[in-house]
Amino acid sequence: MPIFSALALVLALQSPQNYLIQPSTDATARLQEDGKYRLTWAASSDSVRVYRSDRPDRFPRRPLAVVRSANETVVDGLKDASRPYFKIVLSDGKSFITADRFQHFSKADNFRDLGGYSTADGHHTKWGVIYRSNSLHDVTDSEKAVLSDQLKVKEVFDLRGDSEVKQAPDNLPRLTYTRLPIGAEGMMAVKVSPKEGQPYGEAFLQAGYIQTVDTHGTDVFGPWLKALAEKPDESTPSVLHCTAGKDRTGVAYAILLSLLGVPKETIVADYSLTNLTYDSLAKSFEKSGYPASFKSLLLAYPNAISATLDHIETRYGSVEKYAASVGVSEADIKALKQRLLD
Repeated sequence: MPIFSALALVLALQSPQNYLIQPSTDATARLQEDGKYRLTWAASSDSVRVYRSDRPDRFPRRPLAVVRSANETVVDGLKDASRPYFKIVLSDGKSFITADRFQHFSKADNFRDLGGYSTADGHHTKWGVIYRSNSLHDVTDSEKAVLSDQLKVKEVFDLRGDSEVKQAPDNLPRLTYTRLPIGAEGMMAVKVSPKEGQPYGEAFLQAGYIQTVDTHGTDVFGPWLKALAEKPDESTPSVLHCTAGKDRTGVAYAILLSLLGVPKETIVADYSLTNLTYDSLAKSFEKSGYPASFKSLLLAYPNAISATLDHIETRYGSVEKYAASVGVSEADIKALKQRLLD
Protein backbone atom coordinates (compact mmCIF):
# COMPACT_ATOMS: atom_id res chain seq x y z
CA MET A 1 0.00 0.00 0.00
CA PRO A 2 1.44 3.45 -0.88
CA ILE A 3 2.54 5.40 2.17
CA PHE A 4 -0.03 8.16 1.63
CA SER A 5 -2.85 5.63 1.35
CA ALA A 6 -1.70 3.96 4.55
CA LEU A 7 -1.60 7.33 6.31
CA ALA A 8 -5.10 8.15 5.10
CA LEU A 9 -6.34 4.82 6.46
CA VAL A 10 -4.78 5.47 9.86
CA LEU A 11 -6.30 8.94 10.02
CA ALA A 12 -9.70 7.57 9.03
CA LEU A 13 -9.55 4.95 11.76
CA GLN A 14 -8.69 7.72 14.24
CA SER A 15 -11.80 9.71 13.32
CA PRO A 16 -13.85 10.69 16.39
CA GLN A 17 -16.99 9.40 14.69
CA ASN A 18 -15.54 5.88 14.83
CA TYR A 19 -15.48 6.08 18.63
CA LEU A 20 -18.89 7.68 19.14
CA ILE A 21 -21.68 5.63 20.69
CA GLN A 22 -25.08 7.20 21.23
CA PRO A 23 -26.47 6.20 24.64
CA SER A 24 -29.62 4.08 24.54
CA THR A 25 -32.39 6.10 26.21
CA ASP A 26 -36.19 6.05 26.22
CA ALA A 27 -36.35 9.40 24.45
CA THR A 28 -34.00 12.06 23.06
CA ALA A 29 -34.13 15.78 22.31
CA ARG A 30 -31.55 17.48 20.11
CA LEU A 31 -31.26 21.15 19.25
CA GLN A 32 -30.76 21.53 15.52
CA GLU A 33 -28.88 24.28 13.71
CA ASP A 34 -32.15 25.93 12.71
CA GLY A 35 -33.14 26.34 16.36
CA LYS A 36 -35.75 23.59 16.28
CA TYR A 37 -35.73 20.55 18.56
CA ARG A 38 -35.94 17.05 17.14
CA LEU A 39 -37.59 14.67 19.59
CA THR A 40 -37.47 10.89 19.25
CA TRP A 41 -38.73 8.02 21.38
CA ALA A 42 -38.18 4.28 21.19
CA ALA A 43 -41.62 2.97 22.14
CA SER A 44 -44.42 2.64 19.60
CA SER A 45 -47.74 4.33 20.35
CA ASP A 46 -50.84 5.27 18.37
CA SER A 47 -50.82 8.70 19.94
CA VAL A 48 -48.09 10.61 21.75
CA ARG A 49 -48.55 13.84 23.68
CA VAL A 50 -45.54 16.14 23.98
CA TYR A 51 -45.27 18.66 26.82
CA ARG A 52 -42.65 21.35 27.33
CA SER A 53 -41.39 23.03 30.51
CA ASP A 54 -38.31 24.86 31.78
CA ARG A 55 -38.33 22.49 34.76
CA PRO A 56 -37.98 18.68 34.60
CA ASP A 57 -40.35 18.14 37.54
CA ARG A 58 -43.35 20.20 36.49
CA PHE A 59 -45.22 20.31 33.17
CA PRO A 60 -48.36 22.14 32.01
CA ARG A 61 -51.65 20.34 31.47
CA ARG A 62 -51.91 21.35 27.84
CA PRO A 63 -49.61 19.48 25.42
CA LEU A 64 -47.31 21.32 23.07
CA ALA A 65 -48.04 18.78 20.32
CA VAL A 66 -49.89 15.52 19.67
CA VAL A 67 -48.18 13.06 17.35
CA ARG A 68 -49.98 10.20 15.62
CA SER A 69 -48.33 6.86 14.76
CA ALA A 70 -44.75 8.15 14.68
CA ASN A 71 -41.59 7.94 16.76
CA GLU A 72 -40.37 11.48 16.29
CA THR A 73 -41.40 15.08 15.84
CA VAL A 74 -39.81 18.49 15.41
CA VAL A 75 -40.68 21.32 17.80
CA ASP A 76 -40.27 24.95 16.74
CA GLY A 77 -40.49 28.32 18.44
CA LEU A 78 -38.21 27.66 21.45
CA LYS A 79 -34.97 29.22 20.24
CA ASP A 80 -34.95 32.12 22.70
CA ALA A 81 -36.60 30.28 25.59
CA SER A 82 -34.97 28.87 28.71
CA ARG A 83 -33.54 25.41 28.40
CA PRO A 84 -36.59 23.25 27.56
CA TYR A 85 -37.41 19.86 29.05
CA PHE A 86 -39.87 17.63 27.24
CA LYS A 87 -42.28 15.04 28.57
CA ILE A 88 -43.30 12.30 26.16
CA VAL A 89 -46.59 10.60 27.14
CA LEU A 90 -47.67 7.45 25.31
CA SER A 91 -51.28 6.41 24.77
CA ASP A 92 -50.99 3.83 27.57
CA GLY A 93 -49.97 6.56 30.03
CA LYS A 94 -46.29 5.68 30.20
CA SER A 95 -44.09 8.78 30.10
CA PHE A 96 -40.47 9.83 29.67
CA ILE A 97 -38.62 13.07 30.42
CA THR A 98 -35.92 14.24 28.02
CA ALA A 99 -33.87 17.29 27.09
CA ASP A 100 -30.94 18.16 24.88
CA ARG A 101 -28.03 16.70 26.83
CA PHE A 102 -25.64 19.47 25.75
CA GLN A 103 -25.99 23.06 26.93
CA HIS A 104 -24.26 24.49 23.80
CA PHE A 105 -22.11 27.08 25.52
CA SER A 106 -19.77 28.91 23.17
CA LYS A 107 -16.48 27.62 24.66
CA ALA A 108 -17.55 25.15 27.36
CA ASP A 109 -19.07 23.03 24.60
CA ASN A 110 -18.73 19.76 26.51
CA PHE A 111 -21.08 20.95 29.27
CA ARG A 112 -23.80 18.35 29.48
CA ASP A 113 -26.51 16.86 31.67
CA LEU A 114 -26.30 13.32 33.10
CA GLY A 115 -30.08 12.93 33.28
CA GLY A 116 -32.33 10.37 31.65
CA TYR A 117 -30.16 7.27 31.96
CA SER A 118 -31.97 4.08 32.96
CA THR A 119 -30.68 1.93 35.80
CA ALA A 120 -30.76 -1.85 36.04
CA ASP A 121 -33.61 -1.69 38.58
CA GLY A 122 -35.89 0.56 36.50
CA HIS A 123 -35.05 4.04 37.79
CA HIS A 124 -33.62 6.97 35.82
CA THR A 125 -31.00 9.56 36.62
CA LYS A 126 -32.68 12.89 37.27
CA TRP A 127 -32.37 15.71 34.79
CA GLY A 128 -30.93 19.04 35.89
CA VAL A 129 -29.05 17.82 38.97
CA ILE A 130 -25.56 16.67 37.92
CA TYR A 131 -23.58 18.11 35.04
CA ARG A 132 -20.14 17.44 33.55
CA SER A 133 -18.05 19.87 31.54
CA ASN A 134 -14.77 20.94 30.09
CA SER A 135 -13.06 24.08 31.43
CA LEU A 136 -15.37 26.89 32.56
CA HIS A 137 -12.78 29.66 32.61
CA ASP A 138 -14.09 31.43 29.51
CA VAL A 139 -17.87 31.22 29.89
CA THR A 140 -19.44 34.54 28.98
CA ASP A 141 -21.40 36.75 31.36
CA SER A 142 -24.68 35.62 29.79
CA GLU A 143 -23.61 31.98 30.16
CA LYS A 144 -22.76 32.57 33.82
CA ALA A 145 -26.33 33.78 34.25
CA VAL A 146 -27.59 30.60 32.57
CA LEU A 147 -25.53 28.50 35.00
CA SER A 148 -26.85 30.19 38.12
CA ASP A 149 -30.33 31.39 37.10
CA GLN A 150 -31.59 28.79 34.62
CA LEU A 151 -29.67 25.63 35.46
CA LYS A 152 -29.60 26.58 39.16
CA VAL A 153 -26.05 25.26 39.54
CA LYS A 154 -24.88 25.89 43.09
CA GLU A 155 -21.42 24.28 43.20
CA VAL A 156 -18.49 23.69 40.88
CA PHE A 157 -16.00 20.85 41.48
CA ASP A 158 -12.72 21.44 39.64
CA LEU A 159 -10.41 18.45 39.00
CA ARG A 160 -7.63 20.43 37.32
CA GLY A 161 -4.12 20.67 38.71
CA ASP A 162 -2.44 23.82 40.04
CA SER A 163 -0.80 24.86 36.79
CA GLU A 164 -4.04 24.43 34.84
CA VAL A 165 -6.04 26.50 37.31
CA LYS A 166 -3.38 29.23 37.37
CA GLN A 167 -3.39 29.45 33.59
CA ALA A 168 -7.19 29.40 33.18
CA PRO A 169 -9.00 30.04 36.50
CA ASP A 170 -12.73 29.56 36.83
CA ASN A 171 -14.41 32.91 37.39
CA LEU A 172 -17.82 32.05 38.79
CA PRO A 173 -18.26 34.27 41.86
CA ARG A 174 -21.91 33.35 42.42
CA LEU A 175 -21.16 29.64 42.80
CA THR A 176 -19.46 27.60 45.50
CA TYR A 177 -16.08 26.49 44.17
CA THR A 178 -14.35 23.31 45.36
CA ARG A 179 -11.01 22.06 44.09
CA LEU A 180 -10.24 18.32 43.98
CA PRO A 181 -7.01 18.38 41.98
CA ILE A 182 -5.79 15.55 39.81
CA GLY A 183 -2.79 16.98 38.00
CA ALA A 184 -2.73 16.09 34.31
CA GLU A 185 1.04 15.63 34.57
CA GLY A 186 0.54 12.45 36.61
CA MET A 187 -1.58 10.85 33.92
CA MET A 188 0.83 12.00 31.21
CA ALA A 189 3.72 10.17 32.93
CA VAL A 190 2.32 6.65 32.50
CA LYS A 191 4.22 4.17 30.35
CA VAL A 192 2.33 1.73 28.17
CA SER A 193 2.82 -1.10 25.71
CA PRO A 194 -0.26 -1.25 23.47
CA LYS A 195 -1.70 -4.63 22.61
CA GLU A 196 -1.53 -5.72 19.00
CA GLY A 197 -3.96 -3.61 16.99
CA GLN A 198 -4.70 -1.26 19.90
CA PRO A 199 -4.32 2.47 19.18
CA TYR A 200 -1.54 4.03 21.24
CA GLY A 201 -3.85 6.78 22.49
CA GLU A 202 -6.33 4.21 23.79
CA ALA A 203 -3.65 2.23 25.62
CA PHE A 204 -2.15 5.40 27.08
CA LEU A 205 -5.46 6.77 28.36
CA GLN A 206 -6.56 3.39 29.70
CA ALA A 207 -3.39 3.15 31.79
CA GLY A 208 -3.85 6.74 32.96
CA TYR A 209 -7.46 6.15 33.96
CA ILE A 210 -6.60 3.04 35.95
CA GLN A 211 -3.76 4.87 37.69
CA THR A 212 -6.16 7.69 38.55
CA VAL A 213 -8.67 5.27 40.06
CA ASP A 214 -5.98 3.64 42.20
CA THR A 215 -4.23 6.81 43.38
CA HIS A 216 -6.96 9.44 43.75
CA GLY A 217 -9.74 7.56 45.49
CA THR A 218 -9.28 8.93 49.00
CA ASP A 219 -8.35 12.51 48.07
CA VAL A 220 -10.72 13.09 45.12
CA PHE A 221 -13.40 10.55 44.29
CA GLY A 222 -14.35 9.67 47.85
CA PRO A 223 -14.72 13.29 49.03
CA TRP A 224 -16.65 14.23 45.86
CA LEU A 225 -19.09 11.34 46.21
CA LYS A 226 -19.65 12.11 49.88
CA ALA A 227 -20.21 15.78 49.08
CA LEU A 228 -22.89 14.83 46.56
CA ALA A 229 -24.49 12.42 49.02
CA GLU A 230 -24.67 15.05 51.75
CA LYS A 231 -26.61 17.58 49.67
CA PRO A 232 -30.13 17.95 51.08
CA ASP A 233 -31.98 17.22 47.83
CA GLU A 234 -31.94 17.71 44.08
CA SER A 235 -32.32 21.49 44.52
CA THR A 236 -28.52 21.88 44.72
CA PRO A 237 -27.27 21.02 41.19
CA SER A 238 -23.52 20.82 40.67
CA VAL A 239 -21.03 20.50 37.84
CA LEU A 240 -17.71 18.66 37.90
CA HIS A 241 -15.10 19.46 35.28
CA CYS A 242 -11.47 19.23 34.26
CA THR A 243 -9.85 20.81 31.17
CA ALA A 244 -11.36 18.76 28.33
CA GLY A 245 -14.19 17.21 30.36
CA LYS A 246 -13.12 13.82 29.07
CA ASP A 247 -10.48 11.96 31.07
CA ARG A 248 -10.55 12.86 34.78
CA THR A 249 -14.20 13.88 34.54
CA GLY A 250 -14.98 10.72 32.58
CA VAL A 251 -13.47 8.49 35.26
CA ALA A 252 -15.35 10.32 38.02
CA TYR A 253 -18.73 9.98 36.35
CA ALA A 254 -18.07 6.38 35.35
CA ILE A 255 -17.69 5.62 39.06
CA LEU A 256 -20.77 7.61 40.06
CA LEU A 257 -23.06 6.23 37.35
CA SER A 258 -21.90 2.72 38.14
CA LEU A 259 -22.77 3.23 41.82
CA LEU A 260 -26.23 4.44 40.76
CA GLY A 261 -26.81 1.22 38.82
CA VAL A 262 -26.50 2.59 35.29
CA PRO A 263 -25.42 -0.26 32.96
CA LYS A 264 -21.82 -0.32 31.79
CA GLU A 265 -22.76 0.09 28.11
CA THR A 266 -24.61 3.33 28.90
CA ILE A 267 -21.68 4.66 30.94
CA VAL A 268 -19.29 3.91 28.09
CA ALA A 269 -21.61 5.58 25.58
CA ASP A 270 -21.95 8.71 27.73
CA TYR A 271 -18.16 8.93 27.98
CA SER A 272 -17.86 8.68 24.19
CA LEU A 273 -20.08 11.76 23.64
CA THR A 274 -17.01 13.94 24.15
CA ASN A 275 -16.06 12.91 20.61
CA LEU A 276 -18.78 15.31 19.42
CA THR A 277 -16.57 18.17 20.65
CA TYR A 278 -13.36 16.84 19.11
CA ASP A 279 -12.95 19.65 16.56
CA SER A 280 -12.96 22.44 19.15
CA LEU A 281 -10.73 20.39 21.44
CA ALA A 282 -8.26 19.87 18.59
CA LYS A 283 -8.14 23.62 17.88
CA SER A 284 -7.34 24.37 21.51
CA PHE A 285 -4.71 21.65 21.43
CA GLU A 286 -3.03 23.14 18.37
CA LYS A 287 -2.92 26.61 19.93
CA SER A 288 -1.23 25.17 23.03
CA GLY A 289 1.77 23.99 21.02
CA TYR A 290 1.65 20.29 21.93
CA PRO A 291 3.40 17.93 19.49
CA ALA A 292 1.18 16.40 16.80
CA SER A 293 1.91 12.93 18.18
CA PHE A 294 -0.28 13.79 21.20
CA LYS A 295 -3.36 14.40 19.09
CA SER A 296 -4.62 10.82 19.41
CA LEU A 297 -5.05 11.50 23.14
CA LEU A 298 -7.92 13.88 22.33
CA LEU A 299 -10.22 11.04 21.34
CA ALA A 300 -12.59 9.41 23.82
CA TYR A 301 -11.91 5.69 23.37
CA PRO A 302 -14.84 3.57 24.65
CA ASN A 303 -12.53 0.63 25.37
CA ALA A 304 -10.42 2.79 27.69
CA ILE A 305 -13.26 3.62 30.08
CA SER A 306 -14.70 0.10 29.74
CA ALA A 307 -11.37 -1.39 30.79
CA THR A 308 -11.24 1.01 33.72
CA LEU A 309 -14.60 -0.25 35.00
CA ASP A 310 -13.35 -3.82 34.50
CA HIS A 311 -10.27 -2.97 36.56
CA ILE A 312 -12.45 -1.73 39.44
CA GLU A 313 -14.41 -4.99 39.39
CA THR A 314 -11.27 -7.14 39.20
CA ARG A 315 -9.08 -5.37 41.75
CA TYR A 316 -11.69 -4.24 44.28
CA GLY A 317 -14.46 -6.81 43.76
CA SER A 318 -17.17 -4.27 42.85
CA VAL A 319 -17.65 -0.54 42.47
CA GLU A 320 -19.37 -0.55 45.88
CA LYS A 321 -16.28 -2.11 47.47
CA TYR A 322 -14.10 0.45 45.71
CA ALA A 323 -16.31 3.20 47.11
CA ALA A 324 -16.00 1.70 50.60
CA SER A 325 -12.22 1.67 50.24
CA VAL A 326 -12.21 5.44 49.62
CA GLY A 327 -14.53 6.29 52.51
CA VAL A 328 -17.97 6.11 50.91
CA SER A 329 -20.40 4.16 53.07
CA GLU A 330 -23.50 2.16 52.16
CA ALA A 331 -25.52 5.01 53.66
CA ASP A 332 -23.76 7.44 51.32
CA ILE A 333 -24.60 5.29 48.30
CA LYS A 334 -28.22 5.09 49.42
CA ALA A 335 -28.29 8.88 49.77
CA LEU A 336 -26.81 9.28 46.27
CA LYS A 337 -29.53 7.11 44.81
CA GLN A 338 -32.28 8.96 46.70
CA ARG A 339 -30.98 12.31 45.50
CA LEU A 340 -29.97 11.50 41.92
CA LEU A 341 -32.55 8.90 40.79
CA ASP A 342 -36.26 9.29 40.16
